[in-house]
Amino acid sequence: MGRDLDRQKQFTRRALLLGGGQTLLLTALAGRLYYLQVTEGERYLTLADDNRVNIKLMMPIRGRILDRHGRALAVNRQEFRAVLTAEQAQNVAASLDALSELVTVSDADRKRILREISRQRRFVPVTIRDDLSWDDVARIEVNALDLPGISIEEGQSRDYPFGDLLSHVLGYVGPVSETDAADGDPLLQLPGFRIGKAGIENATRPRCAALAAVRRSRSMRSAG
Repeated sequence: MGRDLDRQKQFTRRALLLGGGQTLLLTALAGRLYYLQVTEGERYLTLADDNRVNIKLMMPIRGRILDRHGRALAVNRQEFRAVLTAEQAQNVAASLDALSELVTVSDADRKRILREISRQRRFVPVTIRDDLSWDDVARIEVNALDLPGISIEEGQSRDYPFGDLLSHVLGYVGPVSETDAADGDPLLQLPGFRIGKAGIENATRPRCAALAAVRRSRSMRSAG
């Protein structure tokens, strides 16, 4: 009888110790959750937004130039270009070799691409070829898995309906030179970006920093 009573007391003590330990752990867990959700909630909310929002600099669309009768003198034309992002390519030379089997990549273009990659940050895309035909775009997209770091971007090129007739007045747009990019504006480093070089195109040249457009793509939306 006494032995059974001792066993019962021993079981009761162990049960109390186990229950006390579980209660202590649950209290600590509840305190930690309260700290994360209430005390540090605003901080972690900001960090969560940073993880699911991708901010990308977009190229602004250049405005049309019209005469006083509303006729278009300079307009934009849709074009497609192939770009290479060195950060996403395992081997830049191998990616260019694979692309050259689909579209023409001259030796001069290859040297230019490697030179531009060495001069700027690896996450900045470099234009391989612009004004691609729809067949070229289709071939590249179909073989996208075999072209690491290479992608197709849609852009705008300048078109002048009156040709040389008004070229002395309208001027032209051209690639960004090293002198133009000296101020460090990231917009000037975008592949295919054109700025006014002469005439009205140069006179209406906007401040690039004011034209920076931001696209935010949410991972939840893209997954859906």
